[in-house]
Amino acid sequence: MTDLVKKVNFLRLRYWLPEEKFQEARNRLFQIEDSVSIRDKLEILSAAAEQDVCSPRTRAVRGEPSYSKKRCLPGIYPALLPDGKIINLFKVLLTNRCELNCLYCANRKNRNLIRDEFTPQSLSQTFIQYLQKDFVQGLFLSSAIKDNSQRTMDKMLETCIILRKKYRYPGYIHLKVLPGSTPEQMEKAVELANRVSLNLEAPNSERLKRLSPQKISFSLLENLKTLTKVAEKYNQRLMTNGQRLNKTVSTQLVVGPGGETDKEIVYLTEELHQKYNLRRVYFSAFVPISDTPLENFSPTPLLREHRLYQVDWLIHFYGFKAKEIPLDEMNNLLLDKDPKLLWAESDSNKHLFPIEINRADYYQLLRIPGIGPVSAKRILEYRQKNKIHNLQELKSLGAVIKRTAKFILLDGKRTEVLEKKIPSSELLLPLNL
Repeated sequence: MTDLVKKVNFLRLRYWLPEEKFQEARNRLFQIEDSVSIRDKLEILSAAAEQDVCSPRTRAVRGEPSYSKKRCLPGIYPALLPDGKIINLFKVLLTNRCELNCLYCANRKNRNLIRDEFTPQSLSQTFIQYLQKDFVQGLFLSSAIKDNSQRTMDKMLETCIILRKKYRYPGYIHLKVLPGSTPEQMEKAVELANRVSLNLEAPNSERLKRLSPQKISFSLLENLKTLTKVAEKYNQRLMTNGQRLNKTVSTQLVVGPGGETDKEIVYLTEELHQKYNLRRVYFSAFVPISDTPLENFSPTPLLREHRLYQVDWLIHFYGFKAKEIPLDEMNNLLLDKDPKLLWAESDSNKHLFPIEINRADYYQLLRIPGIGPVSAKRILEYRQKNKIHNLQELKSLGAVIKRTAKFILLDGKRTEVLEKKIPSSELLLPLNL
């Protein structure tokens, strides 16, 4: 391992833990193996997993460090959940040895870097040690493709089998399915994991050719369809406690280097949710990596990634159609304003507002800026017994008044004047409203 890599990972530990806990944590973590090789593998292969996304980088847009960039013990990834909570996942590659030459990827075959790999036995043992020390609450397992997809996928599945059967681990596993995996492997992946994902990388084959020409032959969309069908089959089964299984499927797109427009991504996102029943679509703003063909390509603004997540939310949870999403003349999202607010302010939709807050149904409420699924449900529950009389009552139900006020009526009256009574310090802007 190079001195630079050692220094970076040393800082990663120090940043996450208080100084007095730093040495104690590192010593406790590795006291069972007493093996430098395991430590080195973990530091290399956890860093190599950074390009795989399992949580939006929402904080970066608000001027805070991205959770995926916060420094911590190697392998620990603080994942942001949809409800705003954070869980620590053990996020790692089985190997960073790869037969593919994706133009953007840090682990591409022709790139000069330190290569390493875990065995299924050593990886599962290391994860269990993290789990027993309460460092993590789940596993995110991905891999580069060594030799071929099927052999590598077999080792990933073996890792999960060891965890489920030998260690009796019942908790969360997010398993990446490699392009080129067989239908039998995909079936087994869904059986073992809570969530499976297969990266599309680009919205269509034309864009994929610019990023990863070797993946064109893998029929990624067909494989994704297979995964969703298998997940639906498992979700029909009842567990011993009478509850249904909850197997979910997701995918990931690299944003920027393929030259795609946001319109292409938005329409694909709608298709993935409606036809493929995907739980999440993750977006990864492109960051150029040295010693790759795209090292001089401009990075994609994080704000573009953020807007795509907002649109994904609007389509998946708010009932918006792709054709309703406001785009500029180049078929891209406008970065300077929230897409839901742009939709509400557009000339074609002004006739829909203001909406009477005491009579609006659930889907009408979702169209109002500043109101999301949680606050809409609270409003409906509150209205069963009471009328909403003022903005303070509405605020107590979770609405963001700064955004909501000019789009609603309260008992037939406009509310802009009332908005001024609320201190600006209280008008915080949530991500998805």
